Amino acid sequence: MRDYSAESGQLRAICKGLLASGAVELVLAWTSGPGLTGREAMIAKGADQLIDRIVWSPFCTSSIATLIKRNRKALEGKNIGIVVKDCDRQALNVLLQEYVIKKENVVIIGVRCDGLASALMFPDATMASKVVSDEKGVQVDGKEVAWEDFGFNACLSCRYDSMSADHVVGEYARKKQVTELPHLKRLSGLSLSGRKEHFDALFGRCIRCYACREVCPVCACIECAIDPGESSITPRTTPLEKTSVAGWACRGREPSENAVFLMTRAMHMAGRCVRCGWCERACPAGIPLMELLDIVNENVLRVYKYEAGKDPAAPPFLASFSDDDPDDSGGAPH
Repeated sequence: MRDYSAESGQLRAICKGLLASGAVELVLAWTSGPGLTGREAMIAKGADQLIDRIVWSPFCTSSIATLIKRNRKALEGKNIGIVVKDCDRQALNVLLQEYVIKKENVVIIGVRCDGLASALMFPDATMASKVVSDEKGVQVDGKEVAWEDFGFNACLSCRYDSMSADHVVGEYARKKQVTELPHLKRLSGLSLSGRKEHFDALFGRCIRCYACREVCPVCACIECAIDPGESSITPRTTPLEKTSVAGWACRGREPSENAVFLMTRAMHMAGRCVRCGWCERACPAGIPLMELLDIVNENVLRVYKYEAGKDPAAPPFLASFSDDDPDDSGGAPH
């Protein structure tokens, strides 16, 4: 049985020590609020009220890696302590591989995660509530909800169980097993025309709000190649420069344009998607985006034996090439 009050105390002690010693200038962690949900924050030395509110539990659902992505310029050159759960650790590895952040500037504080939980299941609970968990589920003040009932599908199929960091808090209480993803089995059983019909329906629902891109911890390009609206246009931008901005898909909501955006983004996530599931949870249209991403993920794993975020020292998947790379069937190159 995991006691998150005790684990939060250990985490606060580590963060306080790093800030007090000057080993880091900032700590990126979750802090307590009025409810159960942890809120990400950047905490400096002397911010004692925030330091004392550092917390860890299954209700710390947001990604600290996304906080890094959003504040990359402000964090540049600073020594920072980063608190990461399992999927955040994988995302951080991708950001390290792609030099969004440098390892020499980072102290990694890992918290082993059995899965995430929705605070909506416990509407009367507060941060003072007793939160514990075991292999079956999460208990808040004695009320238990099973892991399967929280709806965080990506957590139920999480394969990452090798948390390594400069400091580590907690032990796994739920055994993670490599299971077949049911949506991939269902999709593989469809004919080509059946798949087209299925995905055409999904593409037609997209409203192009770009929430999937904004919430993704590793979708960190400074300018988005798919969306010309991301390119910086200033009063000094010439008409020629404006018209020459590459645009792979317009911002129209036609299914064909949505298909270009969603499928191109899925291909750009090859070897980078850490299966945190945040894009799917953030989508206001309820599109099961992990269907697209997992098709790419599983093919990268099957053909190249590459899993995103497992090794920060490995070259980025899309930036590496070898004459010995297998073909798309997994066999030897022709």
